[in-house]
Amino acid sequence: MNSLPEHIGNLVQPSLEWAGSVRSARNFALTRRLGTKLRS
Repeated sequence: MNSLPEHIGNLVQPSLEWAGSVRSARNFALTRRLGTKLRS
């Protein structure tokens, strides 16, 4: 049972990285949309 927390950590880590990449991609899209609004 010692390896159970490690297994959970291995499952959680990729999902955290995926959530971070999604958040950064969303922020990038928002800033780009704002940039085009300001330019026009």
